[in-house]
Amino acid sequence: MNYFSISSMVESFKELFPKEASIAVSDAQQFIYYKPSKHIDLKIKPGDKINENTVTFKALSVRKKTSDHINGKVFGTPYFGTSVPIIDSGNPKGCVTAILPSKQLKFLSKFLTLIWRIAGCRFHMRKSCF
Repeated sequence: MNYFSISSMVESFKELFPKEASIAVSDAQQFIYYKPSKHIDLKIKPGDKINENTVTFKALSVRKKTSDHINGKVFGTPYFGTSVPIIDSGNPKGCVTAILPSKQLKFLSKFLTLIWRIAGCRFHMRKSCF
């Protein structure tokens, strides 16, 4: 199986996301990739632990797509996020999160879910991927 990097995956799919979206990718405990947009930047850095008040944490916990408005107490900026967990052998291995300015419409979460289903987003996260 050929593996590809997280950054190349996000670059390939960036046109599938609204231009306002920042993208965060995590493993099960921490963020491993973050691409801010011009519209919202939560200042996430690779290695930052996943806060339990984030949509990423919620998606990993419930093991399914989760969307929510998150107040500004977590990152200093309120946002609307949609996270899709990466499940391998029944276990959450990571998450891909689209982060939108809080004024964005909720229907975007359905759009992002459809994109991930179409893309068949399965990839192997390795330390060498980023």
